[in-house]
Amino acid sequence: ARFVTCADVDGKAVAVARKNARRNGLDGCMRFVVGDFLEPLKGQLFDLILFNPPQTPAPRPFSRPDKYGGTDGAAYFKRLMAQVDRYLAPNGRICTLHIGLSNPKEVELAFSNQFQVTVRREERRTFVPYDYDQFLPGLFDYLKELNVQGIAEFERNGEVNGETVYSFVCRMYSRG
Repeated sequence: ARFVTCADVDGKAVAVARKNARRNGLDGCMRFVVGDFLEPLKGQLFDLILFNPPQTPAPRPFSRPDKYGGTDGAAYFKRLMAQVDRYLAPNGRICTLHIGLSNPKEVELAFSNQFQVTVRREERRTFVPYDYDQFLPGLFDYLKELNVQGIAEFERNGEVNGETVYSFVCRMYSRG
């Protein structure tokens, strides 16, 4: 790319990205904006949008806004699908990472309804209940409820050092 625009709602994340660009001699071809979702990018068209939103489902926001993705984990994907055509140039592409905890059936359907989608990569990520309960006590129990309802997809993988280990699939989607 000849020019890159980086956007995030977290000013600290943008400051780190700006510092890394400067450190790597890329600051002359990058612009950094802080704002809610696509709002600071109004009126602009992009050839490529890389999208890695917060995706952890929870019954309510928790201490890590960079992780919380709404009650089913798919809130930001839904927002993106409702707005993306206003930001993608003709023949523009979108690439995103999606985790199996965040309503994969609905997200895959939303993407495939608007785009011809390719799964570029798929891998499993392991976790233990504490990985989520540290964000919000009882969050793993909430995830188990979503799993039973078919909203979150993960499976038990056995035990390590007496602790149950689970895993979900991460998929990298691409259009174009």
